[in-house]
Amino acid sequence: MTGGGRHLHGRGKDAAGRTGTAAELDGDDRRGRLVIAPKTTLLLETGVYALGGKEDGRLVGRSTFLSVGPARTAPRADTSPPKRL
Repeated sequence: MTGGGRHLHGRGKDAAGRTGTAAELDGDDRRGRLVIAPKTTLLLETGVYALGGKEDGRLVGRSTFLSVGPARTAPRADTSPPKRL
């Protein structure tokens, strides 16, 4: 532990099975987790986990980045009005 709820775990894996350096940061009720490729320093994955109580350790959300690079074209903007609930 490096202080203030920050943890450097060394090796960790993302959802695609790639190995990187895992780091975590604890908030009041959530833990954020990053997996970073050590040679390129590219972000492989971000994850958010519940912290404490019955839900401790439950995955709340995750983004896994399989490729990173410039886009050849910009995506079309959705100009339709928002849907009502």
